[in-house]
Amino acid sequence: MIIIERVLSGLIVGLIFGFLLQRGRFCFNSAFRDIILFKDTMIVKAIWVAVVIEMVGFALLTDLGVIFPYPRGFYWGANMLGGFVFGVGMVIAGGCISGATYRAGEGMVGSMLALVGIAVGGSITIGYWLAPFKDQLQAATKIELLGQAPTIPALLGVNHWLIIAPVAVVSLFLALKVYRRTGPTRVALLGAGWPWWLSGICLGLVATMSYPAVEMVGGTYPLGMTGGYIGLLATIVSLDTRYVGWEVAMVVAAIIGSGIAAVLAREWRIRVPRGRLLAQSLLGGLMMGVGAVLGDGCNIATVLIGVPLLSIGSMTAALFTVLGCWTTAYLMFR
Repeated sequence: MIIIERVLSGLIVGLIFGFLLQRGRFCFNSAFRDIILFKDTMIVKAIWVAVVIEMVGFALLTDLGVIFPYPRGFYWGANMLGGFVFGVGMVIAGGCISGATYRAGEGMVGSMLALVGIAVGGSITIGYWLAPFKDQLQAATKIELLGQAPTIPALLGVNHWLIIAPVAVVSLFLALKVYRRTGPTRVALLGAGWPWWLSGICLGLVATMSYPAVEMVGGTYPLGMTGGYIGLLATIVSLDTRYVGWEVAMVVAAIIGSGIAAVLAREWRIRVPRGRLLAQSLLGGLMMGVGAVLGDGCNIATVLIGVPLLSIGSMTAALFTVLGCWTTAYLMFR
């Protein structure tokens, strides 16, 4: 019964998550790349709104005893290298793991290949050829604080609200200032992409509620997309359903949810790029899979979950993901 509950919970969260990814155009590659290429900060603003909502939400749920957060470990060398490799890979592939997910739901074959690459790259790093290197690098660069993964509040020895409250207040002030300067935006739920503030609010609320959803069925960390694709590949290759759990159900449902959003918005169609771009998508996906497992999290696990938990390891991986993205974007497009 618990397996059925895990799958159902993952399916529900994944459907909503995928729908929001497609409507908000949530691709972290586009978000970070477009800052230096086009001076466009729309997706970055949406991501920041989501992260701040999650900071407050996770803290409240923790204080109420609803969730018991599990920040990712701090392996400074692995976080740095893994994050950088992931950032390079998402530029080469033309999209991060969330971008590839919602675009696969829209019918883009290149994004489907990127997801295959993520699953293969993650698999060979977590349990095959690259596993010894990953294990050695993480063990050699692991840092704990009193036997636990370090967070900013734990490092400073303060209550988490002393960090979260000022960040939330300043962010709210800046968001309102930007909103007033740009003016109200007409929202078409099934038309053009959503405005940044609506996308950020919706994604932040869903990501926040995904934590108690996964813990209620025995999980410890929500929205683990790389793990979901690795499990999906293992299920297909071995024809063994024991790999099917919350994460696998979530990523499958996310593709379906984004497909539903694309159909309703009349944006779904099969698109096959040229052979070179197909190979590029696969290569970029492989690099993202390797980087995600090596750095202990993809962009969703680090930015949308780890950063709101104030995890030092996740913040390090997220920072180097951005650096990898900027470096590769500059070399490829500038």
